[in-house]
Amino acid sequence: MVGKQRVNTRSYHVRERLGMIFVWIHVEDAAPSFEGPKLCDEIDAPGSGFYQVDVVNFEDFEMHVMEPSQNTADWYHFLTVHSWLPVWMCGMQFLKADHEIKAHYGGGVTNSEEARSMPPENLMIRERVVGLKLFGKIPIPVMFAQALETEVHMNGPTVIMFKVENALLGSFRALMTLTPQEPFRQHMQIRAWANGLWPRPIARYLLSLIMQTVEQDRQVWEHKLHIAPRNLVAGDGPFAGFGRWISHFYTKASWDKAGEMSMSW
Repeated sequence: MVGKQRVNTRSYHVRERLGMIFVWIHVEDAAPSFEGPKLCDEIDAPGSGFYQVDVVNFEDFEMHVMEPSQNTADWYHFLTVHSWLPVWMCGMQFLKADHEIKAHYGGGVTNSEEARSMPPENLMIRERVVGLKLFGKIPIPVMFAQALETEVHMNGPTVIMFKVENALLGSFRALMTLTPQEPFRQHMQIRAWANGLWPRPIARYLLSLIMQTVEQDRQVWEHKLHIAPRNLVAGDGPFAGFGRWISHFYTKASWDKAGEMSMSW
């Protein structure tokens, strides 16, 4: 007769949203400090009219899970990494854009009307194209790009919602999630929904543009070096705001025990 062995198991706080399971993990086993992801509420709402466009997995990113959220403070990267829109002609990118970016952090980090209405775990980036040049030289009207109103909302550093509005077609939403696989390796998945008059092929094309924009960041996210203390220069003030926002997700024990935590769960 085989003797019985004690099985040690752990329980986690979980939420099921939009066909996904979200698990709360805390280094001190504390209960969830916020309900998430609230960004799904709009799609989940009865009568919202959203249909699912697609579910796509990225190739894993070799980076810290904090990198995408840190882009909110790094406004200069929008002028460089994303200066060429991910649209192609004969194998070449042909549209160069000038972006205007404004980040709003919840929890009193930034004192804007948008930020004051957001909980501490949320942030929002409002982005608009203010200039377009064909092949980087010939100015063209920006009305085509501005027909899409774009915002990026984050519910903590691991849940990112791209919100796109068009007066004619309606609303488009793309939810990107980051799941740590091991230190400095993140699995990223993106799910998209649309309502109104969005034809599925056009919605899928927009999703592919968002994914290509995220891929533009890969070279930066996977090769950055962390320098502490940071050598701040003029214009780097937003990094202090980001530091105050991201601190909502760390405790002293996070720093003491981070190296001991196992991802085997």
